[in-house]
Amino acid sequence: MLNPVGLDNSPFDLLTKSSLTSSEQANLTQLYAELEKILASEPACPGDGNEDKKVNEEDIQGVIDNWGQPSVFDFNSDGTTDVKDLEIIETNFGDVCFPVRRTAR
Repeated sequence: MLNPVGLDNSPFDLLTKSSLTSSEQANLTQLYAELEKILASEPACPGDGNEDKKVNEEDIQGVIDNWGQPSVFDFNSDGTTDVKDLEIIETNFGDVCFPVRRTAR
């Protein structure tokens, strides 16, 4: 996960700093590995761009508002929010994707 749509363009973005010490780089690498584990543990919810775990009208509006540009509503990651992304919403419309709850033992 290296910011595929360029949403993080802050001047303080560590990925753009070329002066990280080896210790800082090692810490950054470790943090990214932990982040990837956390993100991988979340169930996928195709068509949910606003991350509310529901595929609904708000996601359709997100596609419309971001039409023709990169966004979190570019579900097929082709670099453009368009009809292909609306089709993903249509396929999954009405889905509720809450995480699986684990019971204590």
